[in-house]
Amino acid sequence: MKPFHILGGALLLSSIAVSVSANSKEALLTENFIKNSLASHPLIMSARSNVVAIQAEAEAKEQPLYNPELEIELERTTENTSIVGLSQSVDWFGKKDVLVKIGQQSLLKANAQLIETEFNLQIDLLRQLTKFNYDKKQNELAGRSKLLMEEFYDIAQTRHKVGEISQVEVDLVELARLTVIMQANEMQAAYIASQQALSYYITSPVTSWPDIAPTLPAVPVVDDINKLLLQHPKMKKLEANVQARKAEVQLSERQQKSDPNFGIKAGLSDGEDYVGLSFSIPLNIRNSYKSETKAARERVTEAEIIFDENIRQSTSAIKSTLTRYQANYQAWKDWQQAGSSILDRRIDNLEATWKSGELATSDYLLQLRETLNANKMRLKAEYQAWSSWFNWLTLSGTMTLS
Repeated sequence: MKPFHILGGALLLSSIAVSVSANSKEALLTENFIKNSLASHPLIMSARSNVVAIQAEAEAKEQPLYNPELEIELERTTENTSIVGLSQSVDWFGKKDVLVKIGQQSLLKANAQLIETEFNLQIDLLRQLTKFNYDKKQNELAGRSKLLMEEFYDIAQTRHKVGEISQVEVDLVELARLTVIMQANEMQAAYIASQQALSYYITSPVTSWPDIAPTLPAVPVVDDINKLLLQHPKMKKLEANVQARKAEVQLSERQQKSDPNFGIKAGLSDGEDYVGLSFSIPLNIRNSYKSETKAARERVTEAEIIFDENIRQSTSAIKSTLTRYQANYQAWKDWQQAGSSILDRRIDNLEATWKSGELATSDYLLQLRETLNANKMRLKAEYQAWSSWFNWLTLSGTMTLS
């Protein structure tokens, strides 16, 4: 078994498609379906716009902190006065450097948010696609069961007419037939609902939906859970938030220190040449801005706690999810080894045995119901295995085999 790795930046590929290395056509169809379906999804478009906005804000933070000030003084009296002055505040304590750092971390956070949005939507779409395929197979199985019971009911009526079985047995078959018809209607409704749920992710009409892979991915091997989690888009977002908060503390500390302003003036004053220099600096006496720094430090503590708690919760969840997937994977594998052909043969054999009179109607119905339920369990085992696989993907941020 190969370990799984994180993809970053580009749109992530479908794990379902990639897991079917033997069927490249199916893999390509599913991969293209995922990309095309989500390319213009509103949540992704919104996240991309946010990245562009944060990028512009980051570029703005790279600009000089202060612009120069021009001052012109004109006075017309007996002695004309005309003075031109130019002053400039100086970023003496490096506030711009910290602002640039905040912009960079905010951009990292926005990019991580975009990747996380893409990632979550892909997982959600794959979940819904798997649910759709599961409901489709359930509907097909229910339709087949309905057909079997219709045929069985017709045969039962024919055998009753020739005196081979009693009216009680025919009524028993009729009740079983009606039950199967109701179940088939429920399965059809679930199938239609799943198809409608998929439309949330689709921006253009779809003529056909891709099938899920016939083979589940192998149980992944994780050597270092903490290292894996640190590459998760969500953790990258939270880590960037921590770094941005720390930079805000530095900015708040430097804002306690006032930047000086230097100026020069030149011209005529009362008819005489005039040259002057100026210096000014705000006095942080009435407001020292220490409370802002205290608040910024608490924000750092809050961000670190949130980050650590997410790591702790995800570590525990990954361990239990891997255990659950391993159990579901083994259950699915057992069903695969048994094969659906055994169940099909059993249905045929039961019918032949009943027609020959060697099996009572009640026993036939009981064993037929058990066989059909076994088919349902086989489909359910596959669906549960895929569901637990998607839980693993969600927690680990993993989408492809290396």
